[in-house]
Amino acid sequence: MSLCLSYSLFCSALVGAHAQLDVRVQHMNGLLAPDSNGQLASQTNNANLRVDIWYYMGRMRLQSGMPDEAYNMLSKMIELDPSYESARLNLARTYIELNDDSAAVDEMDIFISLLPRPTPDQYIGRGNMAQQIDNDGEGLVIEGLNEGVYQLGPIVSLVDLLVDSYLEQGKHENGLNSINQMPEHRRLTPAVEDLRSQLEANLLN
Repeated sequence: MSLCLSYSLFCSALVGAHAQLDVRVQHMNGLLAPDSNGQLASQTNNANLRVDIWYYMGRMRLQSGMPDEAYNMLSKMIELDPSYESARLNLARTYIELNDDSAAVDEMDIFISLLPRPTPDQYIGRGNMAQQIDNDGEGLVIEGLNEGVYQLGPIVSLVDLLVDSYLEQGKHENGLNSINQMPEHRRLTPAVEDLRSQLEANLLN
């Protein structure tokens, strides 16, 4: 009996939570609804409120698998605040969903440029986006990873990917130079020393 009661209470709570979410979504949609003059509804006269609403609605659309609507929301938001970092990142992700990899990389570049100190993962994320571009992708990967190494120093994860990218393009000398940038504890590992020996041998032939 108590188990049935607990399950019933759980279901009631779940229904209530969904109802609250529906109300919040409807409220935000109402705030974003255009009036007869094509302007935002009067409730959004505050510029900061408009920016936050566009952002959260855009992110919700992206997470719900509606990239076209997400693009419209996030683009409008960025018009209001071009330096909104999270919106730039989510717009880059939206471009990926829209199969516009070049635009995704461009947007990711803007996002990274806005950060006081980007993380290695953000440069790696940019590299993953660039890798999807057919012709110039690998060059953009290398460009971004070099920028990451320049900004952050020879972080192992960045330099490892940089070496791999150079080798995929057959640029052995660049790969060797990148190995020499590695921190000593990484550079002196058997695997890296073996790779360096192979590259040096290839360059001598």
